[in-house]
Amino acid sequence: MTSRLRALAAALALLVAAALTGLLFHFNRGDATLSLGPLGSLAGPLAALVLGAFACGMATIWLTSAARRLTRGALALRGQRRRRLRDGAQRLRDEGIERLWSGQTTAAARLLERAVERRPDDLEAVLALVDALAGLGDTARAQRVLDDTRTTLGPLPRLLARIGDLHAAQGNTGAAIEDYREALHRLPASPHLLERTATLLAAGGRAEDAIELARRRLAAEPQGPRRESAREQWLALRYRALQSAPDGPETRAALARIVNEFPGFTPAVLALVDHMIRSGDPRGAERILDQAARRSPNGAILERLREMAVTSPEAAIRRLRGIASRSGGGVSKLVLARALAAAGQVAEAATELAGVERSNQLAPEHDLVAGEIALARGDAAAAAHEFQRAADGSHRAFAHRCAGCGRSETSWRADCECGRCDSYDWVAAPGGNAGAPASK
Repeated sequence: MTSRLRALAAALALLVAAALTGLLFHFNRGDATLSLGPLGSLAGPLAALVLGAFACGMATIWLTSAARRLTRGALALRGQRRRRLRDGAQRLRDEGIERLWSGQTTAAARLLERAVERRPDDLEAVLALVDALAGLGDTARAQRVLDDTRTTLGPLPRLLARIGDLHAAQGNTGAAIEDYREALHRLPASPHLLERTATLLAAGGRAEDAIELARRRLAAEPQGPRRESAREQWLALRYRALQSAPDGPETRAALARIVNEFPGFTPAVLALVDHMIRSGDPRGAERILDQAARRSPNGAILERLREMAVTSPEAAIRRLRGIASRSGGGVSKLVLARALAAAGQVAEAATELAGVERSNQLAPEHDLVAGEIALARGDAAAAAHEFQRAADGSHRAFAHRCAGCGRSETSWRADCECGRCDSYDWVAAPGGNAGAPASK
């Protein structure tokens, strides 16, 4: 229907043009001269000259329109080609990333190389290719890809961070720090960049700078697990910086500040206790331990109280008895029973042990304490039997486990090899409060 209307309109326009042309020739029969400037002049009927001018104008308009249509067509074809190339590169990138995640590193590297060749400005494909090359151990090629991309795209923060990670993996901590500092300069409020830069600075021995960046990260992180991780990093860096500091009032005051700000940070609590004992203030150390035990009687705190029962049994046992009474936890009572047995109070130790059910969770701990009580009684055979049962248990008695990586240790540690700090607690009863009293 539309094409018919267009044809009808064209026919009407042609009739109107023909009528106007006839009228023009009828009223303008004489000759006229049209000056063309330096090119001379043109003589002829006035109507013909006017129509010629109109025809030239129409031809110019038509040629311009045709050129515009050709240009639009060429641009459309070019855009289609670009879209096909982009879509093809994206398919290669997506397939390469999928192969990388599935462990097919070599195939992933081939696909991602083709994707980057088609679209060198695709940062996702570049970073995935670098991961694949690093997985293949070809760090030299990975470095070249990153350098070429930096030349193409400029110093983008994500790109600088990946260059820094590659330098760190090669053991070049100084270069990694500079890469991350440049990225942080361009994106100063990024929690990820603050975290990683602080870690690298600490590894490079620049503790004060690392602590400052960790503090900035804590301020930048919103509430939630990430903020808790930022708080852990900040505390760990402050604590580790004090580990190498000499004993003295300044170190003690710094540890006390950490304990006052974060009373549940066990490494600082125990470091302050050790510092006070070395400084000749055992009563102050006992007071700090007692306060920590009231807040959170975890494995490290209870073990330290039990160790103190050897030198000052009455005060330590009194504190352990109060903790076991408040918490009602089986493991707290087992620690109390161990302290009583070590102090020679065998009957009371046996009474405390009888109040704890030998559950699967606490079986190794229960058997170990039973063996220690038997040994204190002088019954070597019974002690050997109980110790063997403890050794055959599901875990080592009173062992500690990292909440981050799951690594187990026979004794508590402030730092784990996975990088976490204050992450160890008892395998059997995290927090020291698990375990139920025996049913009567």
